[in-house]
Amino acid sequence: MRVLANLPHTAQGGNYGFGISFPAPTTVGSHQIRVVLENVPDGSAPVAEPATFHPEWYTLDPATPTDLVLTPWKVGDEHRITVEFTDPSHSEEGFRLSYDWTGRKWKWDCERGVGYWESGTFKEVVDLPAQPGTDRYRHTVTNLDHTTFYKFYVMTKENARFSDKLVGGVNSGE
Repeated sequence: MRVLANLPHTAQGGNYGFGISFPAPTTVGSHQIRVVLENVPDGSAPVAEPATFHPEWYTLDPATPTDLVLTPWKVGDEHRITVEFTDPSHSEEGFRLSYDWTGRKWKWDCERGVGYWESGTFKEVVDLPAQPGTDRYRHTVTNLDHTTFYKFYVMTKENARFSDKLVGGVNSGE
């Protein structure tokens, strides 16, 4: 902890201010910080009472994955996309990979006895396990529609919190 005293304080018209800095927690999650200032009497009166500041919350989110690479490829008629990124943490619980696309699905109306195409935006979510270290992470998404643009979102999960999203998109190919 570092304390700076005798700093300029505009409202007091002189050097009566102070500044305090201390190391913040480095673990992911929410941390409460409470500061109590106690006067060291110098013999003058009146003697100031201890000042307790309202507790403040400090939140540290997990590190966001980096360096996203999306590689479309095919095995026979099956379209796949390999999602690759750099793992930013040594202590993650895992990763959340989600992806969405706009497409259409064939639906059957039993009452009318007719089929039709339903268009819309669809989404899938995959929770991936953690890996040791901070190397490249690879996961392949399979059974994708051809000639479709997929948008991917990757987040680190640590201490039940999610990082910001790493975002990218790619077409699945012909």
